[in-house]
Amino acid sequence: AEQVNIELGNMDGYQLYDLSEDVGQENNLAESNPEKLQEMIASFQAIRGNAYGGIEQLELK
Repeated sequence: AEQVNIELGNMDGYQLYDLSEDVGQENNLAESNPEKLQEMIASFQAIRGNAYGGIEQLELK
């Protein structure tokens, strides 16, 4: 069987895409748009709250 690595949302680092221009998510804008990235991280953390225990890194094969 072919091995696959399914993204579970617990990888190191952040990814930022402009889905109106990059539907295939090929161009990660996280490094080139740090202000927008920080804005979105803050929004995510506000929604998630502080009752968050880290998620262990997991790779499905």
